[in-house]
Amino acid sequence: MVSDHQARADKHELRIARAWKRVAAFLIDVVVVGAALATLRWLVPGLFSAIAIVIVPPVYFWLATSMKDGRTVGKLAVGIEVITTILDKPSLGRTFWREVVGKFVLPPLIAFPISIATIIIDGSVFDGLAQPEMIEECVDFCLSTPRALYTGLYVGLASIPLVPIVFMLVDRRNRSLHDILFGTLVVRRHEPVFEMPKG
Repeated sequence: MVSDHQARADKHELRIARAWKRVAAFLIDVVVVGAALATLRWLVPGLFSAIAIVIVPPVYFWLATSMKDGRTVGKLAVGIEVITTILDKPSLGRTFWREVVGKFVLPPLIAFPISIATIIIDGSVFDGLAQPEMIEECVDFCLSTPRALYTGLYVGLASIPLVPIVFMLVDRRNRSLHDILFGTLVVRRHEPVFEMPKG
């Protein structure tokens, strides 16, 4: 049975955020986080700044999305916010899974096999080692070939932002992978409507 909340979403009473707005919000957040990290590196050089590069981005996205409005600086700038599929504000735990695990753990895990597959395909196809009886030799050769390694690295890195974008483009509610897994939607924020006083 379809819930009332689900029916409302299906009828597009929710103003689902467009994919380009989500990408724009993310790019703004990247600039914000980059500026924060650059400042930290300048103020506190050394090991602490190296640790901050790993810790600050996921913590920023997690805490900013967990705030009252459910918005990072980027989402605030483009007028969108994160809600759950039952139209509630996401809890601290849900935002942790969405922002930290969904954005910073899953994409590299997905990119790794893509990178390895690219290395093997590049080396086998372009260097003539695709025969079934030479699979082991092919893998060893590919992993020692600089061109194949670089190609795999570039494709793997490119897939980290591209995989979420592909999900947004094919999903009818513009949900990314972390939205689908952790039950969230990104919607355009409803602005208050002011009526002219009567009389």
